[in-house]
Amino acid sequence: MRSQQTLYPVIELKQVIENTSWVDGTSFKTNINLLEFFVDGSLPLAWCDYFRPAVNIPLFSERMKECLASLGVDNIDYYDANVTNTQSGESRRYYAANIIGQVPGMDAEKSEYELFDEDSYLAEDIQKLVFDESKFSNIKLCRLAEYDLLLIAHQDLKTALESKNAVGVAFIEPELWDGFAT
Repeated sequence: MRSQQTLYPVIELKQVIENTSWVDGTSFKTNINLLEFFVDGSLPLAWCDYFRPAVNIPLFSERMKECLASLGVDNIDYYDANVTNTQSGESRRYYAANIIGQVPGMDAEKSEYELFDEDSYLAEDIQKLVFDESKFSNIKLCRLAEYDLLLIAHQDLKTALESKNAVGVAFIEPELWDGFAT
């Protein structure tokens, strides 16, 4: 019988960070000190290459950071972070990743979605996601402007991370996406 491991555990940020949005695609104007995260260690934990805590701060392992750099991904501001397992006390170094750039790449005519309100371009609910591929030329990693929780990765990035057996990273084709940003 295989033991149960939690790939998407509850991860909490210890401190409050004022005046920062990790999803709007812009650099911070304030200094960010070491970020301390705690993970619920009640179940065995798989130390992933990618975690996304509830505060929407992507956490990348050293291996993930190096892979992205080797592919020329240079639109990320990294901040030092520690993730500590509350049960075992084990702590690992991660990098909080502020991904710079949002791309308005949803094909509005072919996608099925609802807007937050009539004056917004932000989608509240997407039933069918179709990209305008021309908007993503030469972009390796970005946020989708219409749904800023969603990270969009180039095929080269997908291939490289899959070849390295990255843990905690899932690539989903737009037509198979269920509307849940992971």
